[in-house]
Amino acid sequence: MKKQNPATDHTTALRSRAEQILQHGLSGTLDPAELQPDDIRALFHDLQVHQIELEMQNDELRCTQEALETARDRYTDLFDFAPVGYFTLNKEDKIVEANLTAAQLLRSDRSRLLGMPFSAFVSPESRHHYRRLQRRLESERWSTSDDITLMRSDGEACQVQLNCSNTTGDDSGEIRIAVADIRERKLLEERRDLFFSIASHELRTPVTTLTLALEMLVNSDTGLFSPDQATMLDTAWAGARRLQRLVGEILEMRRTDRGAMNYRTQIVELSPLLRDAVEQCRVLATPRNIELELRESRVELWVDVDADRLVQVMFNLLSNALHFSPRDGRVVIESRQSGEHARVSVTDQGPGVPDIFREHVFEPFAQANPSLEDDDNRQHLGLGLSIARNIIQRFGGKIGFSSTPHVATTFYFELPVHRGTA
Repeated sequence: MKKQNPATDHTTALRSRAEQILQHGLSGTLDPAELQPDDIRALFHDLQVHQIELEMQNDELRCTQEALETARDRYTDLFDFAPVGYFTLNKEDKIVEANLTAAQLLRSDRSRLLGMPFSAFVSPESRHHYRRLQRRLESERWSTSDDITLMRSDGEACQVQLNCSNTTGDDSGEIRIAVADIRERKLLEERRDLFFSIASHELRTPVTTLTLALEMLVNSDTGLFSPDQATMLDTAWAGARRLQRLVGEILEMRRTDRGAMNYRTQIVELSPLLRDAVEQCRVLATPRNIELELRESRVELWVDVDADRLVQVMFNLLSNALHFSPRDGRVVIESRQSGEHARVSVTDQGPGVPDIFREHVFEPFAQANPSLEDDDNRQHLGLGLSIARNIIQRFGGKIGFSSTPHVATTFYFELPVHRGTA
């Protein structure tokens, strides 16, 4: 059976409706046989005016159509020849749209890509990470970016950056992906990391030696130093220890930035990890008589993490809170379930985060008061929050903060909840 053209059906229906309106108008108000010459001339004039109006409207429509076609062609060119590859995936992870750059990146014809699952091009070592990205995009409308390895049609591996988004504004379940080849960037990063590793190694050895030597002199009881010399020696030892910690934290930050840290993730209960972190920080809280109050969730929360790394995150958040808390103050640690996520917060009663500093809180070496000469700052070189952010994001979570100056400042992170035990 021949399929009807929707446009033809619409035109036919419109003509039928117009004829009905005309027939109704003639039969209800006007008999053509009774028309006088002046009436005919008036009707003829009206018809000519309507004809001219229709011709003008048709000209405008043609101009609009030409402009739309020009804009469409321009958009098509920009889309196809953009410097990054673009994919649109449906809810089954199948490719429904791809530009020419994406096809060239995968070394495949665009027609062959359509209908194929995008995960088929993800390398085996990156599939677990890609599935984690999918779960994040399915759980809420947001955008995310990460580096993974794709396999081209000819079998060659290609390192790319994925920028994924499901913010389509509808319930289609479509995911938009922008893919950028990062081989040159990775090469530059490898060269930088090589330089960084060599420099750090050359720094760590003499700094460690210097620190140990100064520690031996400070702890010696020879009586060879005057009070001023002893004070200078203590200052030098404190500076050497700060430099040693700085080198160690820089190395830690670099490992998290480039994904070189070893993660042994498993599904574990959250509460024991929080208790462990709190106990580790009590030694920092006691000298200033700061109370650590742990408020655990009433329900068991299980998360897929590396336990040691999560304790490290908690230690960084707690030490940061203790650093800014007033003497005899209180730091509250709370865990609870928030939808499909486990939310952990650390709240202190310190001065808060200045407005001009809010955008830089999680940046490396960022501090509202970064003086290294202040003894209270010697444990805080501005890397702890940056490291915490990298670790939480690696676990598929997110981290943030809220602050009311001199009332309460809360740093929190959220991780997907897993049902049942490991």
